[in-house]
Amino acid sequence: MRAVADDERLALAQLVRASLEQVEQERLTIAARIDASRADPRLAAAREARERLHGFDPAAYAAATARIAASADKQQHLERCGQARARCDQAHQRCEELDELVRQADSAWQEREADRRLHAEAARLQTELDDYHRTADRASLRLASQDVALNGLQARLAEQETWSRWKRIRRAAELTALRIEIDQAQRALADSRQRLGQIRSALARYAPELRQRIAACEQAASCSPAEIARRDAERAALRQQAAEGRRSYEQNREALRQAEHDLHNLPDMPEPTLEDLARVQQADEAGLPALHDRLREVEDAAREPMQQLILLEQQHERILARRRRLERDAEQELINSAQVVATTHAMLRMRPAVYRRSYDHVIIDEAAACYPAEVLYAISRATHGASLLGDFMQNGPIVDLPEPHSAAVTAWLKRDTFTALGIDGRRQVPGCVTLTHQYRFGPAINELANRLAYGGRLVVGRPATDEIVLIDTSGLPPELVSVRRDGGSPCWVVGPLLARALAEHHLAAGETSVGVITPYRDESDLIIDVFTDTDVDARVEAGTIYRFQGREFDTAIVDLVEDGRSRIARNLPGARQTVNVAVTRARKLLYLIAPGAAVARAGAGPLRVLGDLCRERRVTIVSALDLLGLEHAPEPSGARRTVWEALRSHVKVTGLYDEELLPAELCAAIDAAEQSVWMWSPWVGQRVFDILPSLKAAADRGVVVRAVVLPPREKEERYEPYVQALRQAVKHVVFLQDEHQKLAVIDDGLTFIGSMNMLSHQRVGGRREVMAVMRSRHFAAHILRHERADELAQPPTCPSCRQQREAALRGSGAKRRLHWLCPPPCRHPHTPFMDIDGGRHQRRAPRRRR
Repeated sequence: MRAVADDERLALAQLVRASLEQVEQERLTIAARIDASRADPRLAAAREARERLHGFDPAAYAAATARIAASADKQQHLERCGQARARCDQAHQRCEELDELVRQADSAWQEREADRRLHAEAARLQTELDDYHRTADRASLRLASQDVALNGLQARLAEQETWSRWKRIRRAAELTALRIEIDQAQRALADSRQRLGQIRSALARYAPELRQRIAACEQAASCSPAEIARRDAERAALRQQAAEGRRSYEQNREALRQAEHDLHNLPDMPEPTLEDLARVQQADEAGLPALHDRLREVEDAAREPMQQLILLEQQHERILARRRRLERDAEQELINSAQVVATTHAMLRMRPAVYRRSYDHVIIDEAAACYPAEVLYAISRATHGASLLGDFMQNGPIVDLPEPHSAAVTAWLKRDTFTALGIDGRRQVPGCVTLTHQYRFGPAINELANRLAYGGRLVVGRPATDEIVLIDTSGLPPELVSVRRDGGSPCWVVGPLLARALAEHHLAAGETSVGVITPYRDESDLIIDVFTDTDVDARVEAGTIYRFQGREFDTAIVDLVEDGRSRIARNLPGARQTVNVAVTRARKLLYLIAPGAAVARAGAGPLRVLGDLCRERRVTIVSALDLLGLEHAPEPSGARRTVWEALRSHVKVTGLYDEELLPAELCAAIDAAEQSVWMWSPWVGQRVFDILPSLKAAADRGVVVRAVVLPPREKEERYEPYVQALRQAVKHVVFLQDEHQKLAVIDDGLTFIGSMNMLSHQRVGGRREVMAVMRSRHFAAHILRHERADELAQPPTCPSCRQQREAALRGSGAKRRLHWLCPPPCRHPHTPFMDIDGGRHQRRAPRRRR
């Protein structure tokens, strides 16, 4: 078709263009001037401003801003009232507790009055007893002093009596005085002895009685004097605390009255809605209020070039109208004089030059994929006869009925042309000829097609060799082979990875005809994303089965996106036709990507047919899991060798213990990072200390490093030091509740995806894990968009608790979304993530089948 469209001798557009070159040249000149005018910076600025302000309502923004501000102010006043009320209640409760303690202390003080009197009496008696003892001690001291003095006098007298007679005579007066002094001392000593005896006699009489009375008083008292003194001190301290508590209560009560007064005087405004919050956030982030303020200035500057552009576009429209008139006349003349006209059903309906004339014979190709109404209309243009070419065992017409229709309308539109004509392959129909010989593929694919659709009628028309290879994805990690069906058509990760590896390998081997085919639109988009930014993108075609019906390739890679639950596995209507179209696109080599377990257990339908061929050894089975772990080629040649060579440069898998391979590769990638590093790792353990030096070095050289982990409260306390170490080394740490994904995206182009917790996996004794490494900017962008990196890059701070908010899923059904929320106990309202197409947990509108 491309060759026909480009042939100036055949294509209607080329023939018409030859007669319209002069008009086209005038149009191109005006178009160039229009492009130059549109490139005027003033117009570009005005156009950009209008595009950015599309949908922006200044009045609604101002009202929403006022409501949000009023709500925040009211929330602050409510919090102040709550805090003041709590403090007041606490102070009141404290006052009551202290008053009760004072009352108890006063009651205990009164109860101890008898004990105080008993202890006072015991103290008085003890003082009296002590006085007796002191008197006896003083008398004893006096007696001892007098005895010592008498001994001294007697010693002097004895010394003087040893003197000579003449000396004694000379000092007779002194001796007489000494004897008189000794006599007086002896009498005083005798008196003191008598006094001491009297005192001791009295002490012997009264001391036991006093001690007995003291002991009785002490025994009668319920507590000791020290305990009484301690309790009296406590009573005084309680009275002081009660006085201070009453003063604190009065102060807090006054603060509460003031807070309630301020709250009551706030203006009455409605609460902001989620729409208000989203509107203000989106407008502020985009800078729309400021842009709206200067819109008039921008439009005034663009008024002059806009007027000139309008004049040029009007002139361009006049040239186009003149060209259309020429085209209309030229087309009609060319078509009327043509012996053979090739067109599509759409052009047959839309182009007057085509549908106004009749034709001797109408030939309709791919009739099975056409609507019966289209075929009927095309046949109506024939005057002598019509021929329908097609295969009713391939895909029928694509029918999209968004609105309810009657059963008759549905039955009419959804049947193919051959069914409408009663041709189903079970009986011979007059005028119907079956072409049994095919010249595209060899016996292997021919047998598969016969078992799927043709019941053995199809015959190989020329000698040919072909091969069918089943890439068995069984045993690969769930992150690679889990089929997602969240709102769109099924898709998985492993298909694009294997398809790209196989396509690049066959291109490197010199092949030029390679196609990648899948039944589902979302999987086709993912494959195209993976192929973008590589040589594969320009040299390999990828798309849905419906796009490639009627096409063929030397090597066809069919990604079935299979987990045993698809419409193909369940053998729903149309499943055989879908798979038949896919497998018959290959001329020499057919790859089928599917889990061998699902193929083996299929009880009916296309997968059962494939399973039978596998059991008959007509299909080569290659286990992706087995090949990923092989360091050396499994065999000199063959399908297993081909697939091994294709995979080994595209997927890197850790073996028994991931720390032996993956940490080094991850650190090397981080060390080479130039712009950004994203990591999703729920758990943070001792392994983080192996990665932190690379993360910190990257951050120090200006790389933006972000880590998404579980909140600390969702982990055991023993993990808290590791989280703190991560937060100290990495500035941007985001908490995501119930996180399970394990990802790393470096410089928006290198993606690590698999099952290993990169920041916590044990060095010894860890589980067997797999991490796939994929280099593709589009694939990385797809991952970042799905994981909502746009929101996670800037986690907000709560205006109430002043803490960084956490991400978590909230809501149910169609309203289930990621939200920003605060860790307990803060109850600030949740903020939903802005909706984006392709983001996590975003419901997508059903897409038209291709």
